[in-house]
Order: sequence, then structure tokens, then C-alpha cells
Amino acid sequence: MAELPVLVRKLSGALVAELLMEKMQLVVALKVAIADAGGPPASDQQLIVGHQVLDDSEVLGDVLLDGQVFLLTVQGCPSCQNPKGCRCTMCGHVKPGLVDYYGVCQDCGKCGGHQSKCPFCIQVFPSLCALDVHVRFLHKEREAAEWQTSRLEEYIKLRRQPGARRAAHPEPGTFTMALN
Repeated sequence: MAELPVLVRKLSGALVAELLMEKMQLVVALKVAIADAGGPPASDQQLIVGHQVLDDSEVLGDVLLDGQVFLLTVQGCPSCQNPKGCRCTMCGHVKPGLVDYYGVCQDCGKCGGHQSKCPFCIQVFPSLCALDVHVRFLHKEREAAEWQTSRLEEYIKLRRQPGARRAAHPEPGTFTMALN
């Protein structure tokens, strides 16, 4: 098989990794190789060539003409860790960044189609915002040591400003669920 040298750079131009990939491999294989080389997890990566974000199912030999790719790190979903992105059960779409912090699907506009699971109990929530509040008040002893509090702190800081987003009302039957 033909090999393809790949230079992975941040948008700043800083080199992240020099890799040797097979031309027939998929973009998702490159994401895994970047993670193995010390980069962010595959679920937190968006790879850009020219002015296009690469799809995981594209073949490297078809999209990497000069062997250079730019890496944009996006915070993936801490609940599902799906490299293809989150899935909305309301509309069935799957893509990175589909569901925002407030649980609203970017495609169908509904809240409640994604489950944010509490790692400390069996409760699930329609948004990371609701999960963050749950962790703050019900798992206070674990919050400081084991939880990312910056999301909730940013929400609290911005919520009183004019035009600030508010937590969405979830669709009926999607808020008070627990995993079996």
C-alpha cells in the first residue's frame, strides 16, 4: 500500500505530529494516530484541509493532497465520547457539536434528545448544564476533585447579562430519567 506522510499542525502553525499513514485509510484512523501521538482524543478533533472540515469517513489519499492538515481541538461530549459526535434521538442526526451546553440540538432545535450521564450515580440529564448543577449540589464532595467546574462558572457569570442564553425546557419525558 502507498504511504502518505502527514504533517498535523495547530491553526497557529505549531507542529502537533508527523505521521506516516496509508493512502487508503480513513480520516478517523488519522484522528486515532494523532491521539496516540499525544494529541487530543479523537472525539475532540476536527481536521481541516483548505477551507473544509474533513469527515471521518473520507479516504486520506483523496483529501490530503499536500499531506498537511490543520487540527482544531473542540471539546467533545463528556457523556458519549463518540468520535463521530453526539446523536440526537429527536431528529436522529449525528455530528460533532450537535448538542450545545443547554441540551439544544443544532439541527432540530429541541432539548432532550441527548443524554448527559452522571458518572457518580445513575441519573441522566438532557443537558450538560443540568448535569453540572446536579454534580454541584448532589456530589459536592467529588465536584472539586473530579469535575470540570469551568462550564458552570461561565454560565453563572454570563446568565445575568442582557441577551444571555438560558437553559432550555426539555421535551416532555426526557428530564427525569435514570439508567437501569
